Amino acid sequence: MTSILQGKRLSQAIALKDQGRLEDAEQMLEALVWADPNIFDAWLELGNVRLGRGEARLAFEAYDRASGFIETAAEAHTALGRLAMPGLGDHIRHRNFRQALLINPAYVPALANLTGFWGTV
Repeated sequence: MTSILQGKRLSQAIALKDQGRLEDAEQMLEALVWADPNIFDAWLELGNVRLGRGEARLAFEAYDRASGFIETAAEAHTALGRLAMPGLGDHIRHRNFRQALLINPAYVPALANLTGFWGTV
């Protein structure tokens, strides 16, 4: 599959997600990452779609894959931090928010989550 075709399919999947057609978007994104597991934006969007469908474990897996690519790592680590359970998972939340900031010190969502959760950095 060419990168142009991949980009079009990714855009279509995002449009489906935005329309609330989460199952259709998930199927399209799964096909994209199956055909090429190096499409970092598809992994990130797959995590978003799965989280929207209430599938936290599957969302975690997709965000974990997205965190391996520098282009989506800060956003993926922030999503992973948000998925960690408050209380017992506090150390996981903290680690992921800080990892996102190490990757991109200006990434506001990670900073907001970290300072909102821990007070001050």
